[in-house]
Amino acid sequence: LKSSLKSKIIASLLTLFVLVLLILSGPVQALTLNLSLNESSVSKGSTVEFIADIDINSNETLDIDEITLELNGPQLISCKFSPNGAAISGCNGITISQILNANFGYGYGYNFGYGYGYGYQVGKLQYKITLDTSILQSGTYSSNLMVKVVNQIFSQYGPDLKINAIINTNANSSTNSNNDDEN
Repeated sequence: LKSSLKSKIIASLLTLFVLVLLILSGPVQALTLNLSLNESSVSKGSTVEFIADIDINSNETLDIDEITLELNGPQLISCKFSPNGAAISGCNGITISQILNANFGYGYGYNFGYGYGYGYQVGKLQYKITLDTSILQSGTYSSNLMVKVVNQIFSQYGPDLKINAIINTNANSSTNSNNDDEN
């Protein structure tokens, strides 16, 4: 009787341990996003470069509809572009270059419904996004990278960008010269 009780307690503890591990590990994300910036503080009129990384971790095909770089500060900029880097809307003063391209293929996708489909497979998409800061007002902007996949949006905040006003030191400089030449 004692050995039966002992084995039930051990089995219960092992089951509880496995459940705790599953809960702590959390769900696997289909996408991992990262947004970096080459300079966090620039003068207005400078160009800055964001690097947007999209790591596709899913064994399923993911049909990425669009990618958005959003800058929120004194102005709101929302540049939407396609996975191949072509601008869709709101990208004035912004150029997008695709650096890395994940495999695009066909297969089964269960994440957003059952069936056969097409999309990006395990790999990495990477973009260089160049911003001409002369189109923006001076101030601090938060950055956010968003990826729309069918009916789900993945999002990752990036670094803040500070655009400093250009101060003209030659404007309104007055010189007081008194020529008191006494002879």
